[in-house]
Amino acid sequence: MTADSTTPDQTLSTRENQGLDSRGLKPGSDRSGLSHVPQMRAESGYEEIESVAPLRFSGFICLIVGLISVVAMLGLPALVVPFVAIVFGLIALRPSDHPKPVGTTAAKIGIFLAVTFGVCGYFLPWMKANTLGNQAEFYSRQYIGILANNHPEVAIELSKDFKNRFSESMPLDQFYDGSNDDRQRNLYEFRDNGANVLIRELGPDAEWLLDRPVEVYKKFGIERAEVVWKAAENDRKIHFFMQYLIDPNDVGQWHVERLQEYRELIVAESVL
Repeated sequence: MTADSTTPDQTLSTRENQGLDSRGLKPGSDRSGLSHVPQMRAESGYEEIESVAPLRFSGFICLIVGLISVVAMLGLPALVVPFVAIVFGLIALRPSDHPKPVGTTAAKIGIFLAVTFGVCGYFLPWMKANTLGNQAEFYSRQYIGILANNHPEVAIELSKDFKNRFSESMPLDQFYDGSNDDRQRNLYEFRDNGANVLIRELGPDAEWLLDRPVEVYKKFGIERAEVVWKAAENDRKIHFFMQYLIDPNDVGQWHVERLQEYRELIVAESVL
């Protein structure tokens, strides 16, 4: 036996003094390789602890649905699509005790797209209604000026949709004041309309005030607007019913569907 040799009893004593077990390992240490055994995760399938980041499929779903969220600009009901994308994104971005999960970047991009398209989809109808309302207000004001200056034949043309209007070079005064009885009758009936008479009586210098905000809505697939003007001189009101149609050149065209003196809508308080 050499000087450096030790007996088994001495080796055991040395391990005990160093806090090692019979295998020469510290208590609690794992040399069995279990820390590197693939583990099953709910979202990522098999992964290796401390070496492979978990995979969040919900992040990629969020990105895909976020791209589809462009449909939110078609109407308010489609806002449910970006909402779904945001839900999946929040699931993907939940806290994790492991390394940064794969899919969180995709989730952030998906949430950004969903929020962007969602905001556009929410405000786009409002902006469209506001634009059409301003156009309807301007168009109806010009229409009042035409009637006040006693140009009923021009007003008749503006009451037609774009398909039935004459060309700009058409001499309308000669056409309606000609010998055709039907044309003259149409002109007289138009002049005798209560709202038209009121506008002519007040004259071109009359002040007309917008009585209420322009109402813009869609009915039977056609954009419509209702404009109510009030004469500052006598508080009498006229009511425009207008339509907005797209011509073959993809240009919007307003026309006055009906003009009448304003009438309060009578609604029964209850139905027996």
